[in-house]
Amino acid sequence: MSSNLKNFKCLIHFNETQRGSILSEYLTYSMLHEMVMQKFKLEANAVINLSFKLSSFDFAVDITDDAEVTDCVQTKKKLKLVISLKLSLKMDLSDYEVPRVLVTCRNDNEVFEMLFIAIGASIRTFLNYLRPVLMIDAAHLKGLYKGTNLVAVAMDGNNQIVPIAFGICKGETGPCWSWWMSVLKECIGDNPNLLFISDRHAAIALAVEKEFPLAFHAVCCRHLMMNLGLKNKKRKGLFWKICKAYTREDYATNMNTLQIVQPDAHEKLCRAGPQRWSRAHCPLVRYNYMTSNSVESVNACSVIYRKEPVLKLAETYRAMVQEWYYKRRQLAANMTYEITDWAANKVVKKMKSATWVVKGVNAYQYEVSDGQYIREVNLQTGICGCRKWQLSGLPCGHVIAITRFLGLTDCVHYVADWFKKPKYQATYSESIHSLGNMQQWEFPENIQKAIPPRMDNPQPGRPKNTKCIQS
Repeated sequence: MSSNLKNFKCLIHFNETQRGSILSEYLTYSMLHEMVMQKFKLEANAVINLSFKLSSFDFAVDITDDAEVTDCVQTKKKLKLVISLKLSLKMDLSDYEVPRVLVTCRNDNEVFEMLFIAIGASIRTFLNYLRPVLMIDAAHLKGLYKGTNLVAVAMDGNNQIVPIAFGICKGETGPCWSWWMSVLKECIGDNPNLLFISDRHAAIALAVEKEFPLAFHAVCCRHLMMNLGLKNKKRKGLFWKICKAYTREDYATNMNTLQIVQPDAHEKLCRAGPQRWSRAHCPLVRYNYMTSNSVESVNACSVIYRKEPVLKLAETYRAMVQEWYYKRRQLAANMTYEITDWAANKVVKKMKSATWVVKGVNAYQYEVSDGQYIREVNLQTGICGCRKWQLSGLPCGHVIAITRFLGLTDCVHYVADWFKKPKYQATYSESIHSLGNMQQWEFPENIQKAIPPRMDNPQPGRPKNTKCIQS
């Protein structure tokens, strides 16, 4: 236990429709106080301040004053209510990461709507040790209650998947994605260097633009290719050359070729916005991640478990993250090189520059002739004319040629910190703890059980014909 003063915040969303005060009937101050005391095993003298904020008012309401609550809640027939629990405690809450659940009130019953879960260790890992790239996607639930599973993942320095957050909602709609992304924003914040990669779903684009106005939203090139109608493998290969081009000169050359062989595909790519799918025109660094395959790999791992109930599915994700953290922590402790194995293999493949000619300009600037181009390299600013070094974080062939020219034994100094041993070991330094058997969980008696949601949105696919033709 730590003696540092911590603040803990939990949001509970309700949609007040027909009743007066939801607080005075189901969530009174004494009930919330007792729930919090039992949950965190607090001492009797712990200070707990409870308040809520209504969207239609400019001030917060103290729920300890029942008269004030009744006056405010009864002024509107339909209110979206957010209860904020702020605890000032002398304890360590670093192991806790409370999920967010959106619940609506229908006929005096609380109806489950949406779920967001993020493990605290994963959030801290992403903020401190991973590249600012998130891949998001959705997959359909296969169980009794249909719905959609939302997932966000990142990549570590060894090119391994790190699940950051997941959730459950009715479907890929604008309100669902917006609420889920808003909670994600509370966890990781908004950042002008943050990059999202997803398919071209309109709801995702709207949610990213609304909740992360400083971030940039890029699209998955594989999904984009499926919408182009490319007619053979040669044209598909040309498409990937356009997407993966590092320089705008190579991009323009291949785009002109595509315009000649298939003008309609060229027009669709221009309408999609080159900055969203092209590496050469992207305003941020994509770190060579041109698709959302990583998050789809997580969906493939969970295809069996997406038939399970919500709680069991959530526990499956937590157990998966726990197992991955443990195995990778063991791997990081026995690293052979000063950089990750994946990064080392990438660097080795680029050591084909023995015949390249290097000419020095000064202590930091050099010219490297690779037989086709003459590239300028600045070791101080970390910039090479081919742009591979700054867009990947790994030294390109021109930088490797300079290290050989300078008589250096390795080029680890020019590898980005994301791929180095200290950063990778710190990535999995935290432990993911087990929650125990679900049968042994303690459920407070005063919590009303939420009923399953009403699936009023049609599911994808052709509906089954239940009408039989009489013989």
